[in-house]
Amino acid sequence: MTRKDAAFCCCKLVANSFSSVISPQFGTSRSSRTGGKRRRLVEELVEKLLIVAVADADVAVRHSIFDSLVKNRGFDDFLAQADSLSAVFAALNDEVFVVREFAISVAGRLSEKNPAYVLPALRRHLIQLLTYLEQSADNKCREESAKLLGCLIRNCERLILPYIAPIHKVSFVSDFWLCLIMFCIFFLKMANFAGTCGKTS
Repeated sequence: MTRKDAAFCCCKLVANSFSSVISPQFGTSRSSRTGGKRRRLVEELVEKLLIVAVADADVAVRHSIFDSLVKNRGFDDFLAQADSLSAVFAALNDEVFVVREFAISVAGRLSEKNPAYVLPALRRHLIQLLTYLEQSADNKCREESAKLLGCLIRNCERLILPYIAPIHKVSFVSDFWLCLIMFCIFFLKMANFAGTCGKTS
């Protein structure tokens, strides 16, 4: 078994344990104690998985873990804790594009769970992406930044809306990715307009 397979199996085992984690406020005193112990164990396992997801030298291992985190929302309650979020934020600057993309997807989703902690970090990352788009001389960097910006738009609409004007000003990306971003912005505007109309009707 490769280390990538081992990481994948660990994620599956942790995910399969979610159903047995009992919330302490429900059930008998004994079941609450048992549920509390299981929850602490799962928290420790998730913490160790995140350490590997951020620090492992093998991109296949990092990719495997973040792929599991993206696909399984059962991790979210554990990932939304401050210590776990620090690891997710660190992965926003991973050297491999697909890992950064996964990290943005997870962080955007977690903004619903812990907005006070997540949104400031994503706001800083958004500004960083806009800076790359405007100032980078590297075509690959601009293209990847545009893709990541699109990923951020899809996964954290509430963060993007105040920045629609600055995003509109970005004109240094390739036509395809610029059109994609503009389409996402247009969609957000229409969705926001529809929501406003729904509230006033």
